[in-house]
Amino acid sequence: MNNINGIRKRINSSHKHHRLYVVIISALLLASITLATLIYGKSNTDAKIFGIPLADINKRFDNFFGGLFQSNINTSTPDQTVSTSVKYTYLGNNYYECEDQSVPAIADGIVNTVALEDSGYYVLISYKNGVTAQYFELTEAFVKPNDNLKGSDTIGAYETKFKALFIKNNEVIKYENIFD
Repeated sequence: MNNINGIRKRINSSHKHHRLYVVIISALLLASITLATLIYGKSNTDAKIFGIPLADINKRFDNFFGGLFQSNINTSTPDQTVSTSVKYTYLGNNYYECEDQSVPAIADGIVNTVALEDSGYYVLISYKNGVTAQYFELTEAFVKPNDNLKGSDTIGAYETKFKALFIKNNEVIKYENIFD
């Protein structure tokens, strides 16, 4: 009977956390909110809290900790295009394949036409280097007319191979001569 009364007493007693536990949890919560606010202030230079610009608070915080929490992210430089070489593998009779089953753009350009034909999607692109490319037998087209393309943007997908014709100065040229 003593055991049952002890169990009832423990069930009915209020669960009070140890004071040290409450202090530690409160400090961690305060630190999390402070860091989240400072991170927000790094990304939004106009942000204010209680009328004080977060940028000023961030500078003071950085000075106090000696730059311990500085990031290497430089937001003042403009975006730069990463140079990648698009490679089509020639299979013969104007058929090509790529590393995977997607067709990348060979350069910057604009999509002129996208049409669904019996053999698959047809895409016509005018590249800024003066080459016009016609892509045939694509299973999917990820572009639409008037889309601006960057080199290596995905045009579409194919199953086993795709057909492409490259035209420069009103003459059909080989893939190898595109960048001449």
